[in-house]
Amino acid sequence: KGKKVRFTTTVHTIKKMVLPELDEEFAKRLGVESIEKLRDTLKENMLRQKEQHEQGKYEDKVIEVVVAHAKMEMPEVLIEQEKQASFERFKHDIEHHKGITFSDYMSAVKSTEEKIKEGLREQAERNVRCGLVLGQIAKEEELQVDDRDIKEVMSMDIVRQTAGQTSEHVKEIEREIQKKYNDEAFLASIKNSIIARK
Repeated sequence: KGKKVRFTTTVHTIKKMVLPELDEEFAKRLGVESIEKLRDTLKENMLRQKEQHEQGKYEDKVIEVVVAHAKMEMPEVLIEQEKQASFERFKHDIEHHKGITFSDYMSAVKSTEEKIKEGLREQAERNVRCGLVLGQIAKEEELQVDDRDIKEVMSMDIVRQTAGQTSEHVKEIEREIQKKYNDEAFLASIKNSIIARK
């Protein structure tokens, strides 16, 4: 503490983001006939997203109420599986999105795997309870989730996470997202959220 330090760095490249002109040519490159039509389309999309966000909040509240009033026995094995899956997702996010090793993260927050997993227990119990309730509703209402539903959600996830990224970073993010959608526990939670919307 309190010591002066000198660093030497080498700059290899400097990049500058150049935004395109918002003109007719730009609109046509996006497959829209005019800049006015592009503005209208963007406005419609933003309104639709806001409506979907509000609808999602409402659906979450309804599910929360239904799940809170459901009486059921939750098998400990399901809670442990969900806790482990949540831990693996958390660990993956730290290592791939924060750019540090998980052991460095644990040292920084002065924690252990066991403490982190125990901290995930309450959410794991909620997830299991929600999954069981939604599974029963889907069974009784004969609701199905097909590949098209999952691909649609995955596509939206890709669009959301790649917005504003460089093209080489986009491909990496797409691969990570596709890998995530192959994980059974993650896929189960996606199916639950799709069923909740149905």
